[in-house]
Amino acid sequence: MQTFHALPPGKPATGLAPLESNQHTVVSAASGLDSPKGTIKLHSEEWYYQLQMLLKNLDQSDLEDYAQMLRSLSAVKLSKEAVELEKRSIQLSLEEAKELQRSSVLNVLGKTMKVAKAQPSNQPDQSYK
Repeated sequence: MQTFHALPPGKPATGLAPLESNQHTVVSAASGLDSPKGTIKLHSEEWYYQLQMLLKNLDQSDLEDYAQMLRSLSAVKLSKEAVELEKRSIQLSLEEAKELQRSSVLNVLGKTMKVAKAQPSNQPDQSYK
C-alpha cells in the first residue's frame, strides 16, 4: 500500500493548459514581424523561462501541501509513510544504477569504457603504472 501523494487529491496533475495557450500566442505574435526566426527564439526563451517558473511554483506548492499532509498524520501513519518513502528511494536508486550501466554500455557520454579484467594474483596490477 503506497501512501505517497505527490499531488493532493483533486489537484490537477499539470498546469500546462495556460502554457499551451501562451505558446499559440507566441507563434501568432511572431508570425507578422520582419525577422521571425529571431523573434521566435526570443519568445521561445521567454516561454521557456515562464515554464520553468511555473514548474518551480508547482513544485513549491506541492511541497507545502505535502508538508501540511505530513503534519496532520499520526505517528503510526508517519512511520508507514517513512517506510514507503524508503522503499521508493531504494527503487529509484536501483533504476538509476541500471540507467547508468546502460548509458555506459551504449557509450552515451562518449567516454571510453573501463573494462575490469581479472588478473592472476601473482602478477601486480598494471593499471597504476
